[in-house]
Amino acid sequence: MEPLISAGVLMGEPKEVNEISLDSEFEDQIYKCLDQGIKLHAFPNRLEKMYLRHYRKSRIKRFAWLGVIGLIFYNLFLMSDKAMLPDIFIEASITRVFIVTPLILLSIAGLFIKKIARFVDLIAGAIILFASVSIMYFLLISNSPNVNNYHTGLIISVVVANIVLRLRFRYAVFYTLLIFFLFVLTVHNIPLMNQETVNNSILVLFTVACFTLIGNYQIENENRFTYLNSLLRRINAAKLKESNKKLKNIAITDALTGLTNRRHFDISLEKEWKACRRSQKNLSLIFIDIDFFKNYNDNYGHQKGDECLQKVAKQLCMNVKRPRDILARYGGEEFVVLIPETDTTGTMQLAEEIRGAIEELKIPHEFSDGVNLITISLGVATLLPSDEKTFLDLIQLADIALYEAKNQGRNIVYLHPESC
Repeated sequence: MEPLISAGVLMGEPKEVNEISLDSEFEDQIYKCLDQGIKLHAFPNRLEKMYLRHYRKSRIKRFAWLGVIGLIFYNLFLMSDKAMLPDIFIEASITRVFIVTPLILLSIAGLFIKKIARFVDLIAGAIILFASVSIMYFLLISNSPNVNNYHTGLIISVVVANIVLRLRFRYAVFYTLLIFFLFVLTVHNIPLMNQETVNNSILVLFTVACFTLIGNYQIENENRFTYLNSLLRRINAAKLKESNKKLKNIAITDALTGLTNRRHFDISLEKEWKACRRSQKNLSLIFIDIDFFKNYNDNYGHQKGDECLQKVAKQLCMNVKRPRDILARYGGEEFVVLIPETDTTGTMQLAEEIRGAIEELKIPHEFSDGVNLITISLGVATLLPSDEKTFLDLIQLADIALYEAKNQGRNIVYLHPESC
């Protein structure tokens, strides 16, 4: 699996913790949707879940605010009830204030419950339905002649659902059709509306439903395509970042062993020298050389020699664990460990552990002038950085210590006597 990146902000929405995977199948799905369109106004399952999760928080917030605003306007229509349907004003007041309003408030509160929040469109649609059904109820129970014009409240409901709230298209279709068919059933049972008025009101609502659904479809379609393009931009940016990271790693990594290379070690040594100088802490260095490695290479071949270097490097990685310590291949069969803020006691202890660990690998070396195993010699130096010394002095002391370790029989750790 390829690395993951956070999805970030799309279309001005707040930040979230979604993740965009960089595997080729995921990217192919995005390009397929862009090229072939979005079937049934939904992405493939994995991409659809990401899309819904990405916008969920912002849509809940928007639906909640619009729901509260809509509720205020819904109750302001009590003034219209009093003027146009005075015969049912009490029933309308009870229905609006004590039945529909609590239902809407409960629905809005439900949006902020985690297990319910994923049904945000269903809940928002239900809020619109509550308001619409109450209007149809007023039409049925009123005997006022103004009932002929009161159905316009349903037009407002449909516009709010499809254009203002922008329910997802499939939900917009469902609730719009449900409101329309309920109205058709209702309007035929209103005695004060003649057939011409009935037909006209049905036609008007149907026309509004169609145009608002077309608008809803276009809005969501544009939003989905924008989302896909945003994903692609982020994927391409992540790929570029990953490529740059790999190039950077190549520049500082030894190809054979995977350890830090000498170039990066030199940079790190100078940096740590300055840091330890500021903090007045010791800086330690261990030079490591594989004993009689030329004999090993000449007799076992370069392939076996490379394998040996890789095994030694792997074991060194297991011993050098602190995040700030630098382990590098210094060249050929030489390795180096840079240990900031560590005294001679701690450095010698680590060096001895490394020496023993390599010996315990028991890599056969029949052509060694010592034991018939791969062993290492280690030179240790520790300095307290100051104005009188440089990091080159530390390298020189560790190099001399390594030479002395080899001179004294190899497979030993030697501490330079000038170390702190």
